[in-house]
Amino acid sequence: AVLGGIAEGVNFTFISKESIISVYEELLDKVVPLFVVSPFTWAIHASSLISCRKRRDMICISRPFHEILEMAKFAFQVLDGSLLCLKMLDGESELVPCILAAVLLIDWECGMMASVALNGRQDQIKNHTDTNSPSTGMRQKNILIAELHSMLALGESVHALHCKIVIRFWESLSKFTAQKVQEILLQTVRLAVISSDDFDTEKICIVCSSWVLDILGLMGNDEAEQQIMLDKLLSPSKSWPLWVAPQADETTRGPVLVAESPNIDVYV
Repeated sequence: AVLGGIAEGVNFTFISKESIISVYEELLDKVVPLFVVSPFTWAIHASSLISCRKRRDMICISRPFHEILEMAKFAFQVLDGSLLCLKMLDGESELVPCILAAVLLIDWECGMMASVALNGRQDQIKNHTDTNSPSTGMRQKNILIAELHSMLALGESVHALHCKIVIRFWESLSKFTAQKVQEILLQTVRLAVISSDDFDTEKICIVCSSWVLDILGLMGNDEAEQQIMLDKLLSPSKSWPLWVAPQADETTRGPVLVAESPNIDVYV
């Protein structure tokens, strides 16, 4: 409530803009570690896309997972009550696109985790501790299941926040913010396609396709804008695997098959 701007049409705050920026910087610092400790390679790499350049060295991931999760949960609760206040910084700070993108990315990650759990493949989620002994392995399995359930619970609240960010909110964003969010999301989809973490490639592509529909639904105001986003997504790149990209040098939009070797290191 101190941030103010918690209702449509309300445009006040009890603290200075500099203080608001500091609050949101701390908020983002509490969210980024959740990506860094993710079981998915694409999410780990995405952490560098959503962290502000000047604060990347300040991210702390030495805490236990449950503490990282609680900090992220608190950060999203603050964000849920201050979206319109965040919008006051639109066009003035890279915090806005980074935070908005983080909402969608956590929603996506939890959705992928749910898909893994439903298919009974929790064992494919990365194991961060030694499991040589049976007792250690059983203990780690219990921890893993508890962490998975905690993430899925967080995912439900973040999905609700995602839904709360209605179309008119995105449409009213500045050009800078919209382009930055779009860039982060499209780059993340590309990362996810490349780094499938040994999951079923076909299912990964289906999941990523649903993410693309999310992006087009939120940010594609018309067919022309949607086509531009698809061109960006499918543009040739050193990081792309075998893929189909639009043939930009032709008046007709025929597809061309492009073969490139994956090279995720360029994002590190």
